[in-house]
Amino acid sequence: MYSRYKLWRPAQAAFLDPRLVMLKTIKYLAFLFIISLTQPLWAYELFPISLTLDEVGRGSAGVFRLQNTNERPLTIEVTAARRLFEDGYYNETEPAEDDFLIMPPQAYIEPGEFQVFRVRYLGETQLNQSAGYRIIFRQLPVDLGPLEGSGVRFVMHVHAPVFVSPVGVEPRISSTIDFTPLHDETRFDPGYFDVANEDGVIVLTNHGDGMQDLSLGRLEVTSEHGETLSLPWSEFSRGVFVRYLLPGGESRIPVEGLGLEVEGKLASVRFVSTE
Repeated sequence: MYSRYKLWRPAQAAFLDPRLVMLKTIKYLAFLFIISLTQPLWAYELFPISLTLDEVGRGSAGVFRLQNTNERPLTIEVTAARRLFEDGYYNETEPAEDDFLIMPPQAYIEPGEFQVFRVRYLGETQLNQSAGYRIIFRQLPVDLGPLEGSGVRFVMHVHAPVFVSPVGVEPRISSTIDFTPLHDETRFDPGYFDVANEDGVIVLTNHGDGMQDLSLGRLEVTSEHGETLSLPWSEFSRGVFVRYLLPGGESRIPVEGLGLEVEGKLASVRFVSTE
């Protein structure tokens, strides 16, 4: 009986080449060192990181709590943007300030203090499926006096996903395995993944009218030799690039990145919601 995980084969997992790992680690540490000379890396902490709201009623409102973890006062502006669907993804956005009441729209937060932002959906157009938004917290580059060190000032923007759903909508997830070579794939770095795609890519597509959070489910995979594994979110999240599937959206998960120990290729996969 095989264990659930394996050591990834170098020919199939270029992203574990020690030289690549070391190079990227050095670059990342150098970046952290440089900006640490000017100010702390994280200027603020936001909780929660996302919201799921109803279209109407008490469930159409939620709150974010933002704490200033910097040593300097923080000025924040909050806006809303609607996510636009294109080619299976919701990467583009457009302004959507009229769809939300955000209070306060701006805040001045002293070091160590926090501010609660209340968000309520007010969209006038009746929804027939779940809609995706981003509540954007922008740190304003307000001049609060001289900085120590190089004088370089960094500002941070955080995009918090917000999903709004009408009554009665449900996601419907299909699961397939794509063995098409990754030569034209733009989402996976060819320096990390085997472009021949011998292990395949799991494709999860939402054909329903509701939003699916993939963390609220598991993957059931079966190999060509009949071995079956059930993977909770904690075990398949490492390969997920898109966690929230809005209607029509898809998430592509390279099997190579899951590190599964099964004999042969995967023959089938199924996503099972645990909500």
